[in-house]
Amino acid sequence: MAPSGPLGALSASRLAPPPKPKPALGTSNAARVSRGSEEDTWAGINNKEPSRDPSQHGTITVTLYYTVAGGIPSPADVEACVADLDALYKACPSDKKLVDCSEITAELTVKNMQDIIKKVGDQPYTNKE
Repeated sequence: MAPSGPLGALSASRLAPPPKPKPALGTSNAARVSRGSEEDTWAGINNKEPSRDPSQHGTITVTLYYTVAGGIPSPADVEACVADLDALYKACPSDKKLVDCSEITAELTVKNMQDIIKKVGDQPYTNKE
C-alpha cells in the first residue's frame, strides 16, 4: 500500500536524516605531558659504587603522547605514529616480549591508586597561563 497524506509522494529514504558530515582533520602533535610541579622527589644515591645483580634485567619506561587539536587524526598521522612506535621497539633489543614481562604489566592495585591520589594532592595541577 502506498503512503497517504501530504508526504505520500516522498519515499521513506528521503525522510531519513541527512548523513552527518565527516569530522574535520586536526593537527597532530607529539607531546610531553606532566602533572604537578615536581617530576619526582629524590634525595640522591647513597651507594657510590652501584652494581647490578646479573640475574635482574634492566627496565626503561618511556611514555609517548600523541595529541590532535581541532579534529581527528588523519590516516597518514596514525600511520606515522605506528611507524614511530615500530621503529622505537625495533631499536630496543630485548630477550623478552612485553606480554611476558609481568613486572610491568601487573594489575593496577588499590595501593597504586592511593599513591596516585596522594601525588595529585601533594602536587595539584596549576594552570600557569
